[in-house]
Amino acid sequence: MPQNKYRNIDEYISRFPVDIQKKLNQIRNMVKELAPESSEKIAYQMPTFYLNENLVHFAAYKSHIGFYPTPSAIEAFKDEIGKYKNSKGSLAIPLDEPLPLDLLRKMVIFRVNETTSAQYNEQIGGQYKVKKDTKLSNEKIDELLEILRIRFKNNKIRHYSLEWSDVEKKLLDNKDKLYSLLAMEETGGEPDVLQYNADTDQYLFVDCSVQSPEGRRSLCYDTEALESRKSNKPEDSAVNMATEMGIDILTESQYRELYKYGKFDTKTSSWIKTPDNVRAFGGAIFGDCRYNTVFVYHNGAESYYKARGFRGCILI
Repeated sequence: MPQNKYRNIDEYISRFPVDIQKKLNQIRNMVKELAPESSEKIAYQMPTFYLNENLVHFAAYKSHIGFYPTPSAIEAFKDEIGKYKNSKGSLAIPLDEPLPLDLLRKMVIFRVNETTSAQYNEQIGGQYKVKKDTKLSNEKIDELLEILRIRFKNNKIRHYSLEWSDVEKKLLDNKDKLYSLLAMEETGGEPDVLQYNADTDQYLFVDCSVQSPEGRRSLCYDTEALESRKSNKPEDSAVNMATEMGIDILTESQYRELYKYGKFDTKTSSWIKTPDNVRAFGGAIFGDCRYNTVFVYHNGAESYYKARGFRGCILI
């Protein structure tokens, strides 16, 4: 890394070859999108985002990109870091490999929640907000498609008979649905294709994050439940947030179907679309996986927990 003293991030990035600049700008734009209230600065001679404290740093070196999300994020995602060299608070990404954007996004969302949690009621846990700008720039569309492409290629067991080129064409023909996929991605859902219906020519995208999406937790079930609380209300409900995102909460059968492709919610739980006859009595259902078994339970619809979110799906 050049040893100059940099005045700002633009100046830092401009000192590197074009291919390195592209990677650094990918990280920069990603953090700006996920943490719009953060500010930029140079700290420790590295590009830095600040949100109540240093949020993340990143830097370029001779053979790798360094990403520094603090030790807490490295610890939180240690099981997903895999092949990448890492230390207490850093991740090294070889220059000759694509950026693991889905992993970096999760780390940034984790840090946003961590650095803003003190601004919310203790029970809310710093829920990440879905942005409502539904028109995506071409750059944002390209970035989203690249994330989805990499996930699609890395998880062929979920869709072994499908081709990414067909999926991409469908997405580009339905750009109005990309906002929903971006909202799923930005709230930690890691959407991926699980089914294709040849009769209707539609792909089903489902949240495939290992744990319930980070940015959709501490929610009661629906608006009626939210309004019924006299005090300590959460910021939103699962049904309302799903509606704003333009997705459907998974049904019980869809939730169980997900487990054909791996283990999910082993440390968390997720609200499930609740039948009217259950909801009429004031309850709502949720699921999780414990002891290698999927369990479905019930709770008061007005309840909410830091470890409970919801999973959604969308047909495209």
